[in-house]
Amino acid sequence: MEQTVSTTPYVQPSKRIGRIDFLASSLFVLVLASLVGITACADPGGVSLGDSRLLYVANLLAIALLMLIAARSMRPTRATPVPLLHPPMLMTAWFLFVIAIPGLALFTYPANLLALRLPPDDYYAYLAPGMTLCLAGLTALWIGYSLGLTAIQPARVLRFLGDRSPSLLAILALYTLTIAVRLARIMVTGIAFGADSTHLGPLLPFDQWLKYIEDSRYLILAVTASQIFGRRWPWPVLVLMVTMEILYAFTSGFMKPLLWVIVVLLLSLVYRGFNLKRCIPYLVPTVLIAITIVPVAQELRLSFRQFDSRSPVQVWNATQEAFGSTWGKGIGIGWAAFTQKSLLRQTEVAQMPAVILMTTPSVIPFEGFQQFAAIPAYVIPRAVWPDKPVLSRGIWFGITYLNNPTTTTTSRAMTIFGESYIFGGWLGTILASLCLGLLLALLVRSSVGIGLTSVYIALVPTFIDVESQLTVMTVTLIQGLAIYLFLYYVLTIRLRRSL
Repeated sequence: MEQTVSTTPYVQPSKRIGRIDFLASSLFVLVLASLVGITACADPGGVSLGDSRLLYVANLLAIALLMLIAARSMRPTRATPVPLLHPPMLMTAWFLFVIAIPGLALFTYPANLLALRLPPDDYYAYLAPGMTLCLAGLTALWIGYSLGLTAIQPARVLRFLGDRSPSLLAILALYTLTIAVRLARIMVTGIAFGADSTHLGPLLPFDQWLKYIEDSRYLILAVTASQIFGRRWPWPVLVLMVTMEILYAFTSGFMKPLLWVIVVLLLSLVYRGFNLKRCIPYLVPTVLIAITIVPVAQELRLSFRQFDSRSPVQVWNATQEAFGSTWGKGIGIGWAAFTQKSLLRQTEVAQMPAVILMTTPSVIPFEGFQQFAAIPAYVIPRAVWPDKPVLSRGIWFGITYLNNPTTTTTSRAMTIFGESYIFGGWLGTILASLCLGLLLALLVRSSVGIGLTSVYIALVPTFIDVESQLTVMTVTLIQGLAIYLFLYYVLTIRLRRSL
């Protein structure tokens, strides 16, 4: 077996809820109903700045209360840190600490408000309703997930995979392939914002499959970390992989690839029963490297048109210049660039639900529930359906809702709750979140439920990122689960034949 903790750490919600749990649940229902009622009945033009701030904070407290109630109701059959590891718990915590709480800065630093159709005072009135929309979506997500755990059981046909473990040689071979594919992509298309996928030529229809090979690094990291933390494989293997992922994160121009590496390692530690406090000294260097990389990568993103991103020499020279214009001018300048990039980016994301609420349907109409019906068809790979619509609509969202120029290449995060609202309003967000919760329950039953925690951990970066679109997240989860299960099977065939 791959793990040492219980192979079924996800259980149905306990029916033994005490008086405190009942009172907390009642309070949450009351707060949620009040916030939804205020959002539905209040005139945004009559809401003051102080009231907007108070309602925003009330939403944050309600989200925290939702996490507490869910953690109390989801109880393990054995001693294992289950509440932390449920998909909705990870998504709720990510939304609260990475998006919602940084959004509070908007009430102190109005300069971070997006310049849109409304004056600042009116614009503030939509921030709290935007958070209420996300709160309703998170609540529906938890309900759908709980119902799914009750109704869905692990597939018997997959249970044999839980008794297998990949060999180190097979893992290294697959990881070498991911490195080769990523290097080839960089040489052909370039790095970061300078990458141009049209350079793939006849391979463009297979770009999605190439990306799945690249993303299998998360499965490799999860399996490797599990084996090394279980003291079965040598630790230098993981050090080498993390080093390579740091370099790749830098060339991507984004911070999230490195963030996902940290998340995968942390969850692998938790599943192995490690005390996270003892692991902090090992994570500190990775965090420091991430802090160092972010300002430099941001400078590269701003200057990508000034050098050939396919040329290693020009990339290296541009990197030296980017470092010199950030950390080279002093720690204060570098740290300011890091905090501005991190905080400003998240305050923008926190505004997106508000932007959507104040624009749809008053200015831009709903797209209709037929958009939800089209999602199952999008699971078909682009190699089979070359004319499949582009699922990522971040650039379109920026142009349509944020008044970005039509020539922009910057993608904006509409969030899974925002896109579902664009499709069908409040009802669309609630129904979509319920269905997503069912899908997450299926994911858990098909991975953790059969002992494949590494497959589950490898998919965490896909669903934890609520900044994504509902369509993209749903399609990627379904395809990713099928591909990772297949890869795990292939990786273990070699081991069984060698015995």
